[in-house]
Order: sequence, then C-alpha cells, then structure tokens
Amino acid sequence: MSVTAAAGPKAEPPSVLRSGAIMAAGSVVSRATGFLRSAVVAAALGLGMTADGYAVGNAVPTVVYVLLLGGALNAVFVPELVRAAKEHADGGAAYTDRLLTVCVPALLVLTGAAVWAAPAIVGFYADHPPEQHGTTVAFARYCLPQIFFLGLFTLLGQVLNARGRFGAMMWTPVLNNVVVIAVFGLFLATGGSGTLTSGERALLGWGTTAGIVVQALALVPSLRAAGFRYRPRFDWRGSGLTRPLRSAGWLVLLVLSNQAAYWVTTRLATSAGARAAAEHVEGAGFSAYTNAYTLWMVPHGIVTVSLVTALMPRMSRSAADGDTAAVRRDAGYALRTGGAVVVPAACALFALAHPATALV
Repeated sequence: MSVTAAAGPKAEPPSVLRSGAIMAAGSVVSRATGFLRSAVVAAALGLGMTADGYAVGNAVPTVVYVLLLGGALNAVFVPELVRAAKEHADGGAAYTDRLLTVCVPALLVLTGAAVWAAPAIVGFYADHPPEQHGTTVAFARYCLPQIFFLGLFTLLGQVLNARGRFGAMMWTPVLNNVVVIAVFGLFLATGGSGTLTSGERALLGWGTTAGIVVQALALVPSLRAAGFRYRPRFDWRGSGLTRPLRSAGWLVLLVLSNQAAYWVTTRLATSAGARAAAEHVEGAGFSAYTNAYTLWMVPHGIVTVSLVTALMPRMSRSAADGDTAAVRRDAGYALRTGGAVVVPAACALFALAHPATALV
C-alpha cells in the first residue's frame, strides 16, 4: 500500500495572478538564458550544415515525444490528478503512484525504440545529403535519450501543478540552459571549430542531453517539499487508469496535424539549408528557423503558458464539479489576457524582425 502524501492540497490554492507572476518571472529568465544559449551554440557551430545537423538531432526527441506521448500527458494529466484528489479518500495519492508506474516504463520503451530507429527518424524529418546524414544521425542518437527525461519532467511537473506549486516547472529550464551553455563554452574554450570529430559530436550531444537530465531531476526537491513520496503500485485493475486515454482521444487529430506541419517545415528548411550550403551561403537552413522560432515563442511562453498553467488546476476542479460556467469564465479570461499581449507582440516582432533577430 502506498504511503504517498495526499495528492491535492487542502489549503486554499494560490491566486492565479500570483502563480502566473512566479511562472512568468521564471519564463523570462529561461528565455533570457535561452537567447544566450542560442548565441553560444551559433558561435560554436555557425549557421551552416553542422548547425543544421545539431538542430535536427536535438529537435527529434521533442518531436517523437510529443507525437507519441507528450501531448496526451500535457493535456490530461493535471485534470485527472485533480479529479482523483477530489474523489479519492487518500487525496489521489494511490492514483498518482499508479499513473507514474505505468508511464515511466512506457517512456523507457519509447526511448529505446527511438534510439534504435534514429536513422529512419532522421531520414523522415530531414532532407540532408548523404554526407550530412551521418552527422545528423549521430547527434540524434546522443539526444534521443532526452525523451525519457522530457517525459519525466512533464510527469513530475504536472504532479506539482496539480498541487498548486507552479514555480519549479518554469524555473528548472534555466538550469538546462546553463548546462548547455557550459558544454558549448567548453567546446569553444578547447579550440573546437571546423569539421567536428566524433568526440566533439559526443561532447555536444551528450552535453545537451545532460541539460534535460538536470532539468528533470531538479524538480525532485520541490516534490519532496510538497510532501510527495512515490511508491510503485501495480494494482491497476479497476483503478481508472484508462480514463486519461479516453480523455486524450480528442488530442489525436491536433497532435497529428501539428506534426504534419512540423514535418513540412523541417523538410523544407533542411532542404533549403543543403542547397544554400552548396552555394556557400549560411543562415538559410533549419538552425536559422529554430532561432527565429525561439524568438517568436517569447511572448507566448511568458504570458500564455504561464497563465494557462496557473488556471488549469482551477478549471479542472470546476470541471470535476460540473461547473461549466466557471470553466468558460476562466477560458475566456485566458484568451482575452493572452491575446491582449500576444497579438501586439506578434505585430511588433513582424515590424522589428531585423533588429529582433540580432538577439538570437
């Protein structure tokens, strides 16, 4: 029997504005260190084919994770934990343990399969010439273990979110950026340049993965402070674990459509990068797109993500109580507040594209 502490906080949860402010502050620092990270990576690899190979290899873990598991976890984990906290006598502790016991092995299997299938995955997403394909596959193999730790970060972070503790999930990505900056700084300090050796590829690839590992494990102190103690549970029958799968069904089309759009973008960007490299032109491939996307995501990440994350537990409690009016009210508030910032920010980025891109 699990002795995990109750999954839902008994005290009044923190206000949305206070929680949103804490997360927004973390997001600002994370974005700032992210810009520094992009600058250090660009200084180390440039914007040519090597940079494209690294960018694709580092993007593939997130793509595979979101396609096969991440979208469902992000969307339904908090509502299910909140529901369990309200309906179960132990505050949802046993349900949380069971859900983690199911998901962690699934992440391990997915990660192992992805590492094995790295050449096929890279070939599907990237239109690189044969001489570049090997470099991209090498980076992908070093980075694909991130899948497990991305999943672990999501699972543990959502446990914290369901308890009304939002700060850690927004602040720990700063540590990820610091680790990657240190790794690429070491590469630059040791004179790395030109064609990468196998050892240099390993340093950069494993160093990037180490950032995700630190990001995930840094949530553990916050979990302990929240009273969470995980105990594996295998009494799954009749425990309601299939409910998240049913809840996630509506996400399938959304995830597939997003991944189809990403596939088109990646194929076009990597193909353009290869053609530009053949003409001795840099800055026209996937790495350039990645830097621009990083900049475009700043207002969304600081405002919209912080606000919706803070609202999700409250909306989940309202949904569990059948209070659809409260759900509509919170959803409308999120749309209005987010739109009031994101739409003007998008116009500003469009108008100031040239000076803004100099930041990354």
